[in-house]
Amino acid sequence: MYKLFAVLLMSNFALGHYGHEDSSSDESDSGSCEGHDSGPWSGEHHHSGERHKKETDFEKLARLVISSGKLLRNICKQSKFSRTKMMAGQDFYSLKYNLGEYSEQNFTVKIQHRVIQVTADSPGKETFKDLRILPDFVNVANANWYFDNGVLLVLIPYKNALKTEVALGCDNVNETIISVPKTINSENDLRFLGNI
Repeated sequence: MYKLFAVLLMSNFALGHYGHEDSSSDESDSGSCEGHDSGPWSGEHHHSGERHKKETDFEKLARLVISSGKLLRNICKQSKFSRTKMMAGQDFYSLKYNLGEYSEQNFTVKIQHRVIQVTADSPGKETFKDLRILPDFVNVANANWYFDNGVLLVLIPYKNALKTEVALGCDNVNETIISVPKTINSENDLRFLGNI
């Protein structure tokens, strides 16, 4: 009886790890199922005796988006600042920060793909930092910022005019970090252009 149980256990172990040994995935040691062959059970395999289906593209993307949302929420909760407002204007998507205790030379605004970071750093003052994920309909390459009367305004134009039907495609992912420049327009020009 024990011999039969041992044979069944060994065959289950061997079949369950079919394809795991020569996986070239970077995550093969992390316990992740990514990149592993499913073996004889179409779409299934196991780790530590636990069977489950291979993650679909939908599930994987949803997991990554949810994970980034949770990370952003945790970063936001750690911040002592609650000074950010967002507005989708006629011509620009804008982020507005009330930062009266800082001056223009204290700001750094940078964007990588759709992640924006705004920081204000001044000696003797607590560093302000805000991280956001921008919507995919903005043109980050043409973003700029303006500071006046204690308010930092980051303006990001849209890729296409609002209320315009646009065919969706597979956009490239630009991993370059963009240092967002200060605009040379006056406040009145910005109000006219962006309806801010």
